[in-house]
Amino acid sequence: MVRIYVFDHQEAYRYGITKLPELEASVEIVERCDCYETHGQIMHLNGGRYHAVIRLFEITPEEYVITYEDTREPFDVEELLYIVVELDNEEKGRITLKSGETAYVITKEEVEKLLKYYEETADYTVYYVGV
Repeated sequence: MVRIYVFDHQEAYRYGITKLPELEASVEIVERCDCYETHGQIMHLNGGRYHAVIRLFEITPEEYVITYEDTREPFDVEELLYIVVELDNEEKGRITLKSGETAYVITKEEVEKLLKYYEETADYTVYYVGV
């Protein structure tokens, strides 16, 4: 069974969570950025390539962790969250996010529905990065 736990920046250093390996996403879904065309300027901290990123981390063939990250807001390192991923009570690694962003455990069936939806949506691009 996959479980996730959230720690803030100070807790992560206090408990040694930052020493856990950073997990790599197997799929990234990015929302295309049109801010330059719409507003005449880049409005993101990533150079204007995308608005948001949904990342899928395969923990088991049947369970994934999904994260949603927004690139529109500036942030301070103190606002980082560290998501510890456990499988059968054993730490597998961590995922680092900005505060206010989300992470959930989802099933393979939910992943398949999600990918089908985003593959058919023109404003998004799906990258299979760790497959």
